[in-house]
Amino acid sequence: MNKQSKILAGVAALLATGVAEAGEFNNKALLTGEKAAGLGGAYVALADEQTGMFYNPAGIVHAPVLGATATVNLLTVSSTTYDDVFGDTEWTRESLELVPGFFGSMVRDGKSTYGFAIVVVDSASEDQTEQFSDVQVGTMNWDELRIHNNFNARRYNIGASLGRELGDGWSLGGSLFIDYYDRDRSYIQRLSEDADPSTVQDDQAILVQVERENTSIGVRPVLGVMYRGQRWSLGASIAKSLPLSRDYYYAYTAAVNNTANPADNLTFDLIDETDESESQPLELAVAAAYVSSTNTTWTLQLDYTAEREVDAPTALGGAVPPRDLSTEAVLNVAAGIERPLSSSWLMRAGAYTNFANNKADEAAAFERREEIDLYGLTFSLTKVDAEKLRHWTVGAQIEAGSGDATLGDVGFGATAGQQVDASSYKYNLFISVNM
Repeated sequence: MNKQSKILAGVAALLATGVAEAGEFNNKALLTGEKAAGLGGAYVALADEQTGMFYNPAGIVHAPVLGATATVNLLTVSSTTYDDVFGDTEWTRESLELVPGFFGSMVRDGKSTYGFAIVVVDSASEDQTEQFSDVQVGTMNWDELRIHNNFNARRYNIGASLGRELGDGWSLGGSLFIDYYDRDRSYIQRLSEDADPSTVQDDQAILVQVERENTSIGVRPVLGVMYRGQRWSLGASIAKSLPLSRDYYYAYTAAVNNTANPADNLTFDLIDETDESESQPLELAVAAAYVSSTNTTWTLQLDYTAEREVDAPTALGGAVPPRDLSTEAVLNVAAGIERPLSSSWLMRAGAYTNFANNKADEAAAFERREEIDLYGLTFSLTKVDAEKLRHWTVGAQIEAGSGDATLGDVGFGATAGQQVDASSYKYNLFISVNM
């Protein structure tokens, strides 16, 4: 195989291996719950309904309504666009799905409150087939590029919680979740060039197929503490996912077909498997909430996620994409307001940051990194039935931002990838019912 064919196969790998997975480059994912989603996630100082089991279990002792609650994300849409990927062509990845966000139920026994919850922490679903004409990949011009991209990922936390009143406004709580993460991707790409369109066979073609599956199971303990006074409330929580088992599989196949020069034809395969656990960073949140004389609640929260350092794989001489990516420490901020509109209606609104946890220009061979800082807004309306102790909530979440991305490797053995401008947005419509 000549040098040109090697470069072409490597460039094909660029587009096939490094598509960002759900929540990989920004730590915040789906906001969930009646209050938390409406307040932009600034909920650790309140946590006084069922989703408090996930955000801060110390707050569930203050929940005025027990029983069960459920949140459903009716329409979750996300999109990321990369500029000038194929010459001057844009490439947009899109995800659209219906996501069951949360289900939880609580009971109270004296000063203790017990609960059980199922939380969809993160989710994504992509199924795209696209065709581009007259594209440039690397140093080569091609008549046609076809891409089929299928990606599905979902992360669940399932577990139980206990909150306990300590007296003088203090409470303590803990949750223990089973942390289950499943993601799989199938990717097919075909580049073709044909000097004579009247002929059936292309002069030159590259076909790439990638399969990547990653399933992990662990536990995620959450510890929380809260002080609740007449008007002020302070809360803090700490959490970390601890991996127990993992099943990882990666397969890559590339085929180069050159009709004019059959000696340049190539078939190349890579397979990588492991059961090594995937480390997760420590999560810490501190928050304060204040209730004004008009019964309006203001809340402010800081979310810190520690760095994560992982080693590059040694299998196959490092000629496979990294199984995990190192990430940097990130500090995000969220603020929210809850205001009664009448005796039976509540309005909530929030704003938050979702900063990138990596640097795009630090990508190594076969990596894709997106350094996109996101900014979000939320809004919700809640109907309160005080007589039957029921709540119905409808709301929306939207976030957007722009930045840089580095798209994989430019050839086998190289360490620099194609750097492009990128932009991203997500919006989510949700309903929540507390019964």
